[in-house]
Amino acid sequence: MVPYFIIANNVSITVKKPVCICDKWFRLACFVSVIPGVLSQKKQVIENHQVNVSLFYPYLSHITTATSSRHQPVIIPPDVIISLDSPKANFIRHSDKFRALLESELSASHCQVQWPDNDDNPKLILQCTVSEDDADAAHGVQNWTDNCQTIADHRIASIASVDEKVSGEIWAKFIPEMKSAAEAELRELYVEEDDKNFVLSCVGADNIVAQFHAAAVAVNTRLMEELARAKSKKFEVITDLSTTQLQIVKTSRFWEAMSTNVEVTFDGHGMSLQGTETEIMAVKLKMYEQIVNRIRSKTFPCDQFKLKLLHKPDVMQYFHNVFEQKKLNVACTMTASDLVVYGLEDSIIHEVRAVLDRELSQANVQLDSASSAALSLPQWKKAETTMRKNSKVLEIVVAPDKMSVTCCGIRDEVEAAEAEIKKFFQQNTILEKFVKLPEGKVAYIRKHLTTEVDNILKSLQSDAVKLEPIEDGAKSGFVVRGTRRGLEQATLQVVELSKDILEVVHDSDLPGTQKYFATKRGKESLIALENRSKVVVLVSKEQVNEIGSDGAANWTVVGVPVVKSEVSVSASRTVIRVAKGNVTECHSDGVIVTISDSLKHTDGAARLIAAAGIDFRVSIYVN
Repeated sequence: MVPYFIIANNVSITVKKPVCICDKWFRLACFVSVIPGVLSQKKQVIENHQVNVSLFYPYLSHITTATSSRHQPVIIPPDVIISLDSPKANFIRHSDKFRALLESELSASHCQVQWPDNDDNPKLILQCTVSEDDADAAHGVQNWTDNCQTIADHRIASIASVDEKVSGEIWAKFIPEMKSAAEAELRELYVEEDDKNFVLSCVGADNIVAQFHAAAVAVNTRLMEELARAKSKKFEVITDLSTTQLQIVKTSRFWEAMSTNVEVTFDGHGMSLQGTETEIMAVKLKMYEQIVNRIRSKTFPCDQFKLKLLHKPDVMQYFHNVFEQKKLNVACTMTASDLVVYGLEDSIIHEVRAVLDRELSQANVQLDSASSAALSLPQWKKAETTMRKNSKVLEIVVAPDKMSVTCCGIRDEVEAAEAEIKKFFQQNTILEKFVKLPEGKVAYIRKHLTTEVDNILKSLQSDAVKLEPIEDGAKSGFVVRGTRRGLEQATLQVVELSKDILEVVHDSDLPGTQKYFATKRGKESLIALENRSKVVVLVSKEQVNEIGSDGAANWTVVGVPVVKSEVSVSASRTVIRVAKGNVTECHSDGVIVTISDSLKHTDGAARLIAAAGIDFRVSIYVN
């Protein structure tokens, strides 16, 4: 006899006599334990047959681990969408150097970049390039979102922008002189000239922008001083104001109520005053007395979602516009965990906090295990991208455990996004339920009610409903899959459909019934019956003891007797039963094994026993 050989994961097994290889192989895997790193030779015995086993465990362990990891589901992270203000978006579109640098930094993290393509709602989108079929997919997606967003945020944070507001009287001289003074810097910047408002804007790397700004301030100051001298006036720049002080002074417009001819301008380097020395001094005194010295601040705790939003230029600009409309002269800054509001009165500061609480909203959509699985669908990535693109400012964050989705932004947009998220999970969360039915009913539905089943599926097509029939004895039924709504509706319709099917059981005690229907003639008779009428006939089978070739029982099922009928004869105190089952379990004083067609109590052997008046229990056993 040729030996059988099995080689798998550096495990070799030699079986000297044919046995059930699969069964014994799995048994062997459960019981053999080898110290890692040791090459061992062991002899095992399977059914009196010697088996030689060689194991080198590190390789087996390594391959087993790798194999199990391949079967773990890999969830491709959704796109990371980073909102940009228009100046930064313009710079990125026009700077080949910046794009090449960011792409180089992200390529090692399996990330490609979709660059901003319009000015209405500029966004930079990071897309994961890992495929579910990649060998190292699980490693590639690990912490992908955090890693890529950190790289992109760091690079975008290095982009600075500055607006240089210039007097219209010197604009014509300022532009050419500025270009001459900052010729080297202009090659690496994106620059726009607003000839209507006399503003020169530039965006680029923070160090280059700083150099450009210094040159712009020097040119602007010199030209304004020359203009002031020509008008016999004084030009003064106030540069000692903080950002918050400058913001409140600018929005207060206190100088407009003064009877003075001082020209006040604000630019990237501070506040500029032009006029006579006396008039300038009067403006400065009022500014410090009524504005700067009265500014107070209050710190409010703020959650990280809102702080992250308020750090975005678009969000803060939105609220500056709201504050101006409500005539709230304030400025805001953020710390690591707090919001700091500056203003001239406590009531105004608290009103600003109320506005922020009203306008900024956060919604958390809790998920169950079934809904969480829908996050891995391509439809989720598409839905998330669409919600971000259709909103001005919206943050959507999936919890690390995939059991909730949080969206944060301006209230109206958050409410719309929350509704869209709930709608998505209602439509895409696939649940499963088993509807248990008798095997015959399942077979009947599968064979004769296909039209009704198709109608159920068509009516619930939008709910992704699927019906899978299972015909497996006591485990028969329908597996129903679909959305929550679809699952409920389909389950009800399947149950209603089964109620219309009549189930009739014909119990035969005649010996050989099962054997007959297992023959060709018996099978043909059942087929002919099913062809004549819309019926499905199932013949049940009884389990009996089976004895193996070595004399031992392979498996045993105890046939507990089933009483088909029973009668008591009072005169003779005799109990007569017609039973079916294991004869050794009948527990009777006497047993009559009959093969006659008549099993009634008043016929055959039962009649004779009753007439004789014998006082004992008897069972008529039918095999």
